[in-house]
Amino acid sequence: MMFKKIFFIILLFFCSSEAVATIDPFPVYDSIRPNVEFWKKVYTEHPSNMGYIHDSLRLEIIYEGIKLVDRDRRGARKKNKKKIKQVKAKYKKILDKLAAGKKPATKEEQRVLALFGAGADKKSLRAARQNIRFQLCQRDRFLPGLKRSGAYLAEMKKIFRDYGLPEDLVYLPHVESSFNYKAYSKFGAAGIWQFTRSTGRRFMSVDYTLDERRDPIRATHAAASFLKENYQKLGSWPLALTAYNHGVNGMVRAQKSKGGYENIFNNYKGRRFRFASRNFYSEFLAAREIAKNYRKYYGDVTLHAPIKTNELKLTGYVDVKDIARHFQVDLETIRELNPALRKPVFAGQKYLPKGYKLRLPLSLNTDFKQLVAAMPGDIFKAGQKQSRFYRVERGDTAGVVARRHRVRLTDLIMANNLNSRATIYVGQNLRIPLPDEKIIPRKPEAPEIVTATLKTKVKVEPVKKVKPVVCPLVPPQTMVKEVEVPKTKEKIIVKSEEEIVVKPVAEEESEALIETPVMELEKKVGSAKELVSEINSAVVIGDFDITAVRCEAGQRLGTIQVQAGETLGHYADWLEVPTQQIRRLNGLPFGRSIHLDRKIAIPLTKVSPEEFAVKRYEYHKEIEEDFFAVYQVEEIRVYKVKRGDNIWNLCREFDLPFWLINKYNSKINLNSLMPGQEMNVPVVIPAVAGLEESG
Repeated sequence: MMFKKIFFIILLFFCSSEAVATIDPFPVYDSIRPNVEFWKKVYTEHPSNMGYIHDSLRLEIIYEGIKLVDRDRRGARKKNKKKIKQVKAKYKKILDKLAAGKKPATKEEQRVLALFGAGADKKSLRAARQNIRFQLCQRDRFLPGLKRSGAYLAEMKKIFRDYGLPEDLVYLPHVESSFNYKAYSKFGAAGIWQFTRSTGRRFMSVDYTLDERRDPIRATHAAASFLKENYQKLGSWPLALTAYNHGVNGMVRAQKSKGGYENIFNNYKGRRFRFASRNFYSEFLAAREIAKNYRKYYGDVTLHAPIKTNELKLTGYVDVKDIARHFQVDLETIRELNPALRKPVFAGQKYLPKGYKLRLPLSLNTDFKQLVAAMPGDIFKAGQKQSRFYRVERGDTAGVVARRHRVRLTDLIMANNLNSRATIYVGQNLRIPLPDEKIIPRKPEAPEIVTATLKTKVKVEPVKKVKPVVCPLVPPQTMVKEVEVPKTKEKIIVKSEEEIVVKPVAEEESEALIETPVMELEKKVGSAKELVSEINSAVVIGDFDITAVRCEAGQRLGTIQVQAGETLGHYADWLEVPTQQIRRLNGLPFGRSIHLDRKIAIPLTKVSPEEFAVKRYEYHKEIEEDFFAVYQVEEIRVYKVKRGDNIWNLCREFDLPFWLINKYNSKINLNSLMPGQEMNVPVVIPAVAGLEESG
């Protein structure tokens, strides 16, 4: 009898295990089937010169497919926007008539009414008027992404299996980026998994030298960790995947309110739970179906072969050119195999970072291990190259800045994309090129610079020795020097731990050197059109100075002013201290955010003021470089602030990051907008043959 019970339990266990194995962790609920079919149409039927005018809640209702002007043609964006607006207006007019109870008088009106089925009533037709939306078709985006995915799928599937997760999660990048590791959104999401900078830094290295969000394999490890967290908090894959778009905290609130996914999909009305969040899981299901059965939708397609490489873990900092010479590999190959490495590495501004696992071609001229063993001992450096920047002050010219930092004026101009008159403005942070840096102009033509013998020579005073001042109770390694700034036109430049170079500013500039003296940007620019050309996308504007360096209770403190896009988390990271330490120092309770231009006290016990300023500058420089590598400002529109507006709602409405709006409104307090106040709104388009966006 006991044997029969044991046998029954074992049999039940194996049957249950087999049943569990056959359960799809990604169910297709009946209520979302029309949405899944809609996205399959979007991904497979037409290229991106076509689009659908449809209902945003009932995706099976497609009013019309419209042909767009080819995106590479001059003025295509404006023409397409106008056409979409006209077609939407046509259907709004029809729905207005039908919602008023009038019988359809034309075949077109009859067709529209039939789309809603026999149960259509005035209320639903009136509501549908507000739900008319345009969606761009994406066959010509999905197919190249499908081909690209072949290079990574096998390894990505293994990563998800190793994390104990369903391997079909590998198809999510089709929704996020079409497997384009160069993909970058307006709000700074990067790589095939579209990690934001803040989320990416939880799992990867993201800084001015290295951005592992752009490495498909390393970012997949991060995605596996992140998705596993979502699943553990929410308990279902439909919810965990929706949280990838909507945020896990938002989905926890939705789950508490409505329970399971299907009820959330049908009934949840969260403030931020809009079209993108509501459709994210449906898009994934459509992409998974197409990618797993791609021949059914695209015919005989050849996927890219998996990429196989050698891997070299760097035991120190090293110039990428030295690696290229030693292993006889061209820089472009290194760049392609290591997409996480940012442009400063290849421009000579930064070394390859210590500890980085560098990928090199599998087939080298000699044995890889022999080449590694033969690397010269002096190829590695003890530290990283440090960025140099200078904040422009009133009275400066580009020539003065170049001479003060002992760099060529032409290099300074090209490094900062200055115009042919080398115009600079107060508040700009000019990047000072390094002596051995390869300067690559951002524009096709180099600016014309007229040079001549200077009438006035800049006098360079001998180096003055300044002893470090030690704050009481602070360990020796955290010594910070105090320098009294003379009340003259002199600049104080920190050369090393114990050297200060004092250089008087020249009172006279060469007339033959064509330079426009520094001025306030807003005073010079007279129109929105002029503002587009005068705002320099290569130069960061912001006050990164540390003021009021002092000792309090044995602790070295400084004061900074909050700049656009900065958080307490950023300061904690750059200062190498807990966020709570900065909160306590400033009396900020947990959950209280900081606003632009607020003054914040910071501890300088682990990091020097110079190190903090450089990290801060590189953070802003990285964001702006990445953004303007993908997007450009086409024009500036003037917006009149309405009652109830605030900057965060306007950022969502304009689909623009806060820092960009701030860049074009540097004299406006964006935290205190007043009704009737005018502000500049940049119109952003892709920098190269832009793609129309859905919405």
